[in-house]
Amino acid sequence: MKRVLTTQLLIFALLIVSLRVPGVAQPQPAPANEPVTSDSADIDLIKTKSDLRSVFAKKTAEYNKRALNFDLKKTEKEERKQQPKKKFWSKTNTTFLVLFIVGTAALVFLIAKYYHKCIRTNYPDCTPGVDESCVCEEYEKRVKD
Repeated sequence: MKRVLTTQLLIFALLIVSLRVPGVAQPQPAPANEPVTSDSADIDLIKTKSDLRSVFAKKTAEYNKRALNFDLKKTEKEERKQQPKKKFWSKTNTTFLVLFIVGTAALVFLIAKYYHKCIRTNYPDCTPGVDESCVCEEYEKRVKD
């Protein structure tokens, strides 16, 4: 039975992997009516002209122009936008909260299930759990309604 189930799951997995929709993660081509970006213009410039000196001269002039108009506040604002926002709960906080809730629930369960008053102990006037070798011999009976 296990062998048949394993074989069927393997066939199912192979079918899912091989028959999935092609191109789901492929980037879509850009529409033709969009304006040409500066990167594609640079690529066209490099393709059309083989003179690297002119390309480097234009790029150097562009970077010098950017350097003259540098705005620190604008740059800091862009950096703040790019940084991910901090979550209110971190993973460690969530883990500790879950552990606390589970521990509290287990403690309440154990107290409710196993707490009984001890009527008679093996030694007179000893406290079970406090005194060594003090064992409760008779517990108070529960009354179930």
